[in-house]
Amino acid sequence: MEKSKRSAAAAYLRAGRGRVSEAAVPVLIAATAAGIAYTLSATVLGQPLPFFAPAAAWISLGFDRDRTVRKVAELAIGVSLGVALGEFLAYLLGVGAWQVGLALVVAALVARLLDRGLLMTAQAGLQAIIIVVLPASLGGGALGRWSDALVGGVVALAVAVLVPGRSWVRSRALAQASMAELSSTLSVLAAGMERGEARRAADSLSRARAAQPVLDSWRAAVAAAQEAARFSPFARRHRPEVARLAVAQAATDHAVRNARVVTRRAITALDEIDSLPDVAGLVRAMAVAVEAIGTALGAGEDPATVRPALNAVALELQPERFEQGWRVQSLVALSRSLLVDLLKVTGLSHAEAKAALATA
Repeated sequence: MEKSKRSAAAAYLRAGRGRVSEAAVPVLIAATAAGIAYTLSATVLGQPLPFFAPAAAWISLGFDRDRTVRKVAELAIGVSLGVALGEFLAYLLGVGAWQVGLALVVAALVARLLDRGLLMTAQAGLQAIIIVVLPASLGGGALGRWSDALVGGVVALAVAVLVPGRSWVRSRALAQASMAELSSTLSVLAAGMERGEARRAADSLSRARAAQPVLDSWRAAVAAAQEAARFSPFARRHRPEVARLAVAQAATDHAVRNARVVTRRAITALDEIDSLPDVAGLVRAMAVAVEAIGTALGAGEDPATVRPALNAVALELQPERFEQGWRVQSLVALSRSLLVDLLKVTGLSHAEAKAALATA
């Protein structure tokens, strides 16, 4: 019992250290931005109590490694909007319970009018409440608190643009991890088909489902990298690689879904056929190619070099070559759809991938 508790505590601490490691750099950046916002508000604007500047900078940047410029802008505008509307309503109507409710309604609805994001709405409402409740004397007067929040938002936006956070490097690592998951899924499926073990093939279906969190993280990292490459002058040179990673991510997402479909069909076929060694060999070849694609993406290289290996699989992956009945032929046909997705991961368009398969 004690050993179990110690193991649980150790696992908890390891998870905590992992979270700290991931959040350390974003927290340091956001904290630095808050300090800069405080200094600017105090020295440039002469704010006696520059509370909203560091608060707006911290809230807008947060500690997410995959933050995007759009997300930072939503939060910054939400904070500034809430402060401005709260100041206006407090000036017109005074302070009280119904004034707080009205400020919340007005701020939230105006935020929804301006943007579809939920973050802006939440922050606009929160800041409106704070402004209505706190006396104006704590923030240097009515306009003082709004300009204070505006400074924090501007600093946060500047930091988001100028410090992109090397999201493309994280995207590389997640690309390799995602491709490793897919390769492992296909390897397990190949082993199940080779040995005629439907249960082992079903294990590959579980692995494909378990890969979704890694794929979701990759999608978020790619979105952050795309925005960094679009807005940050320091990330523009990575635009070709980011574009390549975005194409690969979208195609891999489809490939994993098709791998699940192929696995289900393989399980059905194995209920009637002892083994599928020929199809298994081709699936194993795809697994090897997928791992090579992951290595290329992880190194920041073009995965087009792996395309010949996939073309070689396409030459063999012809339904008419298999004479074990319609179930096997339909399995091969579905595997061709998976192969199209893998060719798209290497940079081909959908039409080019289908043409390559048709040519083979």
